[in-house]
Amino acid sequence: MTASPLVSAVVYSGLAGLCSFLGALLIFKLNDRVKPVMPLVISFAAGTLLAVAFMDLLPEALELAGPKVLPFVLASFIVFYFLENVLHYHSHHHTDHDHLDHHHPVGLIAFCGMSFHSLIDGIIIGVGFEVSPALGLVTTLGLLAHEIPQGVAVASILLHARYTPARTLLLSTVVALATPLGAIATVLLTHDLPRPVVGEMLGVAAGTFLYVAASDLIPESHAAKHAWTGLMLVVGVLVVAATLTVIK
Repeated sequence: MTASPLVSAVVYSGLAGLCSFLGALLIFKLNDRVKPVMPLVISFAAGTLLAVAFMDLLPEALELAGPKVLPFVLASFIVFYFLENVLHYHSHHHTDHDHLDHHHPVGLIAFCGMSFHSLIDGIIIGVGFEVSPALGLVTTLGLLAHEIPQGVAVASILLHARYTPARTLLLSTVVALATPLGAIATVLLTHDLPRPVVGEMLGVAAGTFLYVAASDLIPESHAAKHAWTGLMLVVGVLVVAATLTVIK
């Protein structure tokens, strides 16, 4: 007996969320040594975000919505640029007297962007199982390719942004739970989500990833002047590429 689309969506989106959470837990294994290795972790995170954006999100978005998705990528990049400007102003205005309590705005931006991306992952899984069990399974396998790197990226970015380990774990859990939330909501509320709309949403997520990697993580990597940061960025790209190749 074939499972219902709702049951399938819950199980497989839950697996995707679990992989994201496990990726975050990997960072906590390095917690006692996080400061010395942080430039390497940040570089690895930048590589994973760039690879996911260019090798997964953008191709999927273009396939679903065509070239018209590109303005959504640019718009999200610009929106997050202005959002970070506002957050920079308010964070410096309110925390100049207490540097230790300052959270770099990239943490909030990365959290919002990755939560949105996880939500989109769940929506895609839900749509897939609404069409057929086979399509849902294939879609899930494709999405699983970047869940662990995503979990690594979000935890490392939040720690780098001076969030406490407890708060980092909480926010990483929220990012992971966004995937099953999106899948369940899609199956229950939207039975015929237009493909172009999903493509446009993926474009927004891709723009967010590109902004975080290019505007924040790569400059931080350069500033560290660590001999291995460039290599770790390439390693992040290769890990995502290899995983996508194996699963797809």
